[in-house]
Amino acid sequence: MGPSPTAAARSAASTPRKSIADASYFTRYVARRAVREGLARRVLIQVAYAIGPAEPVALAVETFGTGNPRAVREFVRRFDFRPGAIIERLGLRQPIYRLTTNCGQFGKPYLPVGV
Repeated sequence: MGPSPTAAARSAASTPRKSIADASYFTRYVARRAVREGLARRVLIQVAYAIGPAEPVALAVETFGTGNPRAVREFVRRFDFRPGAIIERLGLRQPIYRLTTNCGQFGKPYLPVGV
């Protein structure tokens, strides 16, 4: 499982310009990828931004004792957490908002971001 405590913020966002929502969504995406890679059974990724710089000011990883935290941290650092890079990586400029307004996008296999 790759939880993100504020991932619900992304489902409510109406545009890809909601940096906090995009980051929350991306942390869940990366956590799920880490779990799929077999690095841990549970992964929580926390990211913090400051006003101005695009790079996050902090990036934390928690595996809850289900995997190697160091390996997960190295895996997570391969991803670009700048807001513009998140938008590009997940294709958030695509107009799929109508499809995601009812119950969000998670768990909808017909959406590229729902898996």
